[in-house]
Amino acid sequence: MRTILIALAFAWMPAMGPARAAMVTLHPVPGSNVFVDVPFDVDVKISGNTDALVAFGFDLDLPAGLTLNSVSLDPAFVDFSGIVAADVAGIAHPVPVTAPEFSLGRLRLTALMTGPLVIAIRTNAAVNFDHGLFFVNLPTAEISARTTVNATVIPEPSTLAIALAALGLAVAVRR
Repeated sequence: MRTILIALAFAWMPAMGPARAAMVTLHPVPGSNVFVDVPFDVDVKISGNTDALVAFGFDLDLPAGLTLNSVSLDPAFVDFSGIVAADVAGIAHPVPVTAPEFSLGRLRLTALMTGPLVIAIRTNAAVNFDHGLFFVNLPTAEISARTTVNATVIPEPSTLAIALAALGLAVAVRR
């Protein structure tokens, strides 16, 4: 009888599927095109959550062409960034978050130069115990997410006026 129960348990295991941790993604707001010296936001979202999230912590990996202005966590989390060894950290309060999809928070950034700029967040839980996604039942999960924004300079009004005047002159000369 015992052998049959063990065999049935192993037979059902593949059907149950592996428990998986949630995936963290970055979403520039309003989109991936931003302007130099104009603050923009990046939402940090979690999807595919199958357990109760208790806490999280991660570091930012920003190029020299980006500066972090502020971090605002979702109201479900208390900010612990200044207390632990992580650039961004939060603890769920008053209860762990169990929704399959939700926001961890929002990063406010400013581009300092033109061109493509990669925004990345990462963890190294093996070295820093404050890093990762901390669940009630699942093991701590690493975080690795990135997105790219394209920074351009806002055209100056005088440049636009000159371009429109030149276009008007070209149309007038053509007649």
